[in-house]
Amino acid sequence: MEDKISALPDDILRHILSFLPTQNAVATTVLSKAWRFLGFSLSTLYFDDQTYLISHKPYSSFQQFVRTITLQQPRITSFRLKTIASQFKLLSSDFNEWIEFAMQRGVQILDIHLAHPFAMLNLNFRVLSCRTLVVLKLKGWLCVDTPNIDFPSLKTLILDAVDFIEPQYLMEFLHGCPNLEFFEAKNIEYYFHNDYSYDGGVFSLPTLIGAKVYNVELGFHLKAICNAQTLRLDKYNATLKNMDFV
Repeated sequence: MEDKISALPDDILRHILSFLPTQNAVATTVLSKAWRFLGFSLSTLYFDDQTYLISHKPYSSFQQFVRTITLQQPRITSFRLKTIASQFKLLSSDFNEWIEFAMQRGVQILDIHLAHPFAMLNLNFRVLSCRTLVVLKLKGWLCVDTPNIDFPSLKTLILDAVDFIEPQYLMEFLHGCPNLEFFEAKNIEYYFHNDYSYDGGVFSLPTLIGAKVYNVELGFHLKAICNAQTLRLDKYNATLKNMDFV
């Protein structure tokens, strides 16, 4: 039977493979000689450790796979990671290293999902500064413990169940995204709950089009997002100072 798929241009084959988890995309290299190097030349990467954990493979094999594949790419457009591993299997140092590798290769889309309820990982300062990043999605037990944020090209920011050391760090995060167009925050918590209200100067995001804030507590000043064309607030707890739009 004629292999019509392998006859397609490499760019189209890579686009098809981009919809698969990277483990599966790499596995296609055994299909034919034409596919031999395609799985190792993808700019869209998606890693999911579920199959490794369910099959009881050594977690180190997953870590090595992510590291090897990421380092082999000259350019990375999108980097997605979903993990259900506990913090005893996946260390913050390894996790941050993978993100750094992606940022060094010009990543534009970064999507991180920590699905394990007790796998708290810290995002270090080196992964919170990237000039090429356009979309950032963080979900799960991630902790932001630095106020030094620099995402000048970021247009979409989605934070879900992310922890900040103190309330002002969330405002500093927004302040480091001056060209943001869409912002969503859900279930944000802080290590230190106090009456602190961001006092680094009231600012607004001039390019903001849409914003959704759900279950976010004190320390978030609505002035930053009040100029959004569409704004939705649910279960928002704030001081009167933070509710002041003017």
